[in-house]
Amino acid sequence: MAGTAKIPDYLIQEARSLVSTQCREICMADKADGKDLEGQKELMGKCFHGSAGYGSCLTNLIEGKGDYASMFDRTAIENNREGNEQRKDGYALILKDLVSCDEATTFCVHSRGFTREALAKTKGEIILGRNVYDRGNRCIANYKTALKYHDEFCPKSSPDPYPSGKGLEDMLLYVRQKMYVLLKGAKNKDGARRVKKDANTFKDNKMPEKYMFEGYMVFVLWGPKALCGRTLSCLSEDGKKVEKVGRAAIREQELKTKKLKRASNEGGTGPFNRGLAVKDKFACATLAISEYKTATRNMRDLLYHNNLSETNCLTQMGHLNNMIDRAERRNNTREIAHLEKRKDDLFNKLDALSKRKAELEEESDRLFKKAKLPQTQALYESMGIFAVPKDVDVATKPTVDEESTITNKTPSKIPARKQQLSKLPLHCSQLSQEDSTDDVDGTAIHEEEEEEEEDEVVFVQPRAEKEIGFGEDPPPLFTGFAARLPPEAQAVLLRLREKEAAGIPIGDPSFYEQQALVARTEVEHGRGGTGPVDFQNGGVYYANKAQADDLNAATAAKYYMQEEDG
Repeated sequence: MAGTAKIPDYLIQEARSLVSTQCREICMADKADGKDLEGQKELMGKCFHGSAGYGSCLTNLIEGKGDYASMFDRTAIENNREGNEQRKDGYALILKDLVSCDEATTFCVHSRGFTREALAKTKGEIILGRNVYDRGNRCIANYKTALKYHDEFCPKSSPDPYPSGKGLEDMLLYVRQKMYVLLKGAKNKDGARRVKKDANTFKDNKMPEKYMFEGYMVFVLWGPKALCGRTLSCLSEDGKKVEKVGRAAIREQELKTKKLKRASNEGGTGPFNRGLAVKDKFACATLAISEYKTATRNMRDLLYHNNLSETNCLTQMGHLNNMIDRAERRNNTREIAHLEKRKDDLFNKLDALSKRKAELEEESDRLFKKAKLPQTQALYESMGIFAVPKDVDVATKPTVDEESTITNKTPSKIPARKQQLSKLPLHCSQLSQEDSTDDVDGTAIHEEEEEEEEDEVVFVQPRAEKEIGFGEDPPPLFTGFAARLPPEAQAVLLRLREKEAAGIPIGDPSFYEQQALVARTEVEHGRGGTGPVDFQNGGVYYANKAQADDLNAATAAKYYMQEEDG
């Protein structure tokens, strides 16, 4: 294995043709399940790469199984060699010189390009069934021509398998030379037609040492002097050396294949699997949505960290500028040079972050434009009840009477407590029946709500508990803890009392327990919720006055209900 070399392209192409011929044999043996030409190509593609119903012929070649075992020599693997992780049985497969037509080089499977991926793909794309179909047919055509030259070298009338003093290598060399002259140095007849040189320029003794026609490995492995000891039915002249299979074995194999196809939901020969239930499509759409959400979340995280790094660099840049100014005042040239170098590094890092940010933003835009996933669209189309034509306007056009009514109305202020239409249930009307009716004089009731509703505290007069006599001071509105609350929280407390008087439930007291504890501490410290507060013990931070007011309102509700209950 010391002389192992990268496998050349012509051997890769010939190995593909070898596997394609076996796929053609399987297609003919199965009669293509009654399929048309496109169905046969699809079937051969499945045999080449493997599917639920058919094993991969390419995998058998790489692993040296079946007939392909006679193409390789087995040798014990050496330590620290490329591809050892794929050699499970402790042996390395080396292509025989008779097959590679190169005695000076060793070609070992799982190393230097002799891999399954290299054979299965061309230019990054997997080989299609159409390509496998064409390769198999070309190999069979070349095989028939090579068989004629074999009969010239080894006459059937001779009792000996080879002429005197000749052997398998001599026969293969003779066939290669004749095919070289016939095909004008090309691989097949199609290539020979494109050769512009005169046919007389191609001689037997001028054949390149490594030349092989398309189907040469097929001729070596399954030819009249087959290395594996048998041939294929699509290559045999008289049916000899073809493996005979009984009817019972054929029916049993067909039954196993059909069971595997049904179990894997492999339907038809189209580009998609048929017979999928709605739940299967829903599961596929759900998985696609989950992957899309993960991708968008990761993109946001990358953008966030990129912006954070850029901010940190700018902060460091400011510190460096200050340090450089101080060093210049001290006239410390060494420190200035060091700081300037760090500043240059920061500039380079900022440039890299800027380019990275542009790439991430471009990728983010592409990702967000992909919001309509094909899996979800296919699910919607299969249901057929959600599609809305693009030329149909969903909003209904108002009638003539409604238009006149709308134009006569004066524009009213938008109420503070408004709900967006998208947040309302689809089966609910945006306006109630009372709101949509008009007065007798033709003006809408909405004119009564023209007063501006600003976000200000409204003090509601509480109900009187008892009559107050002349000269007596009114009783205090709040006592105990509620008396120490800020005015905003007391106003909320008054509104809660009014709701209670009207019979409106105001919530579960347990909802406010944790918030009330923190707010009480806040009041005891004299803050009153009027600004940012950070309690280390409670771990609560109020970013603005509105959050503190909401918390004090919740506290008021909590203690008010506790006082009323007991």
